[in-house]
Amino acid sequence: MKKLSIVIMCMLLGGILNSCTTLGLLDLDYSEPQFDKQYVYVIDSFKADGEFEDYVKLHNASTDSGISFNIYVHHPSTYEWLVYGTGILKGHGDTDTIDSGMSGIDNYRYFAIEALNNKNYKYQFYTNRNDLHITIMDN
Repeated sequence: MKKLSIVIMCMLLGGILNSCTTLGLLDLDYSEPQFDKQYVYVIDSFKADGEFEDYVKLHNASTDSGISFNIYVHHPSTYEWLVYGTGILKGHGDTDTIDSGMSGIDNYRYFAIEALNNKNYKYQFYTNRNDLHITIMDN
């Protein structure tokens, strides 16, 4: 309850999410949120080795081509899924860096990836050079 009061005070005083997280006032240790769409995979970034703060990068290890994906982040204080950006993988071996107007991706613990071709894939994720990498593979 004390942490919640501190977070509310921080936000009321004009503190921004990045400042609250950096100071340890915003607790990112909450249970994995659900996503109500069928072709979505939720990623707990705490399970990735290393740190990230710059970009989300997609890698196509599947046999499909022309696949579009939406990437979402789960906001730790509003508990809402927010659209981070969209990526397109043209073919096997292709990569895409997700462009987003959002900054501070290290402020988010949970990410979700949605395949827009209504197909289930397997996903692996890891960090490298301050980026969160997501590899898409055939199921």
